[in-house]
Amino acid sequence: MWRHGKKLAVLASALASHHDELYADFQQYYGIDLWTLAIFDERHTTDVDRAAILAAQLPRDARVHVAVSPLARVSQTDELLRRVEYNQRVWHWANSKDGEHGANQPKPLMFDGEQEAHDRAAEREARHSKYVADLLGLHGLEAIA
Repeated sequence: MWRHGKKLAVLASALASHHDELYADFQQYYGIDLWTLAIFDERHTTDVDRAAILAAQLPRDARVHVAVSPLARVSQTDELLRRVEYNQRVWHWANSKDGEHGANQPKPLMFDGEQEAHDRAAEREARHSKYVADLLGLHGLEAIA
């Protein structure tokens, strides 16, 4: 029936949680009125497959991606500029007295929302490590992870 399993999951998830953004993205990027497609009728698998393919191929900065993760707003150009700037600071630091002693090493700039994303990922990892340790009866090891 449907041949695009992962793409279909992307479409279903976007429809369930960010339908307004998906609708606007289809209008902007493809000129398609999403609600005119027969995606809600399982007899029209071609439209469902087509919508799933298009949803999965939306650009990184599409509304639906930004709604899921604000970091999707960061363009590749911005990311490259950040890396160039950081490498310049590291180079200058490495050739300074601080660099000779390994002190005050520069940190990369953070985009809006990036620190929060890192914090959430660290919390998720800690919860997962504790869950696995509890599951295996390895109490006290969660601090190691």
